[in-house]
Amino acid sequence: MTSDVLFRDLAAYLAADFPSTPERLQACRSADNTACVQAHERVQRAREALLAGGQESAAKRMLTVLSHDCAGLAAEKLSSSEVPAALERCRGAGVALSLVDEPLQDARFRRFFSFQVLELRGLVLATGGEPWAHGRREPAAWAALLRSTAPREDGGVDAVWEQLAREVEAPSRKHAQPLW
Repeated sequence: MTSDVLFRDLAAYLAADFPSTPERLQACRSADNTACVQAHERVQRAREALLAGGQESAAKRMLTVLSHDCAGLAAEKLSSSEVPAALERCRGAGVALSLVDEPLQDARFRRFFSFQVLELRGLVLATGGEPWAHGRREPAAWAALLRSTAPREDGGVDAVWEQLAREVEAPSRKHAQPLW
């Protein structure tokens, strides 16, 4: 599966018709909701393809998307014709990041984002933190990273980033995981 297709298919997780729980998937099947079932199947195929080579391989594929698509969005350096596809791939990277959860990879991504701020800003812009920011292994470290790399507003941390940092530290609701 090519990276374009893989990350686009992972982005289906963020679609309104994606069944976020096994119960919702069963309801989709019972109601013969084709779009809902297909969204689930796309995400599952992409998840399997991404993780087939292990988390290290998945992380390398994500870095390419983060560096081109997410950073390009944040820097506003993409042409208007490139933006829709880049946005979808960046959203897919947000889903992929929630799947890469080995402690070593998690620490590597925090280090990467601390030096590659545009990549993190693009990811936040494209996903709002869903689902990658929730359920991180070291929530305090991720919250600190978000606060340190947040765009500054009047000398303080941007309110949206602060809200995301607080949500990472103490989730206000249970967030669906694309692993079920």
